[in-house]
Amino acid sequence: MQIIRRIKPLKDVGKAIEIYYKNPELKTCHIVELFGVSLPTANRYLNVIIANMREQGLMNNGLHAVNTEFAYKQFGLDINKLEKSYKKLQEYGLI
Repeated sequence: MQIIRRIKPLKDVGKAIEIYYKNPELKTCHIVELFGVSLPTANRYLNVIIANMREQGLMNNGLHAVNTEFAYKQFGLDINKLEKSYKKLQEYGLI
């Protein structure tokens, strides 16, 4: 299994939650939104995730799209933790 190195921090926790629930498949444009990386970097991330999906016998529907849940796990993002963090930020009026 390949590892994505040096992932940038999320740009916006709220946007990460929105992308997770609105998109069953993650595309390059979503990765750009999540991390604020360049298109070539987002493509590299996507290619690693596609390779890892194939390695585990999973298929992706689109040529340039991957399962969102699988991708978030590859990025080390836990949707439950993101939601808790977002609620805390709202609670303290930080967003």
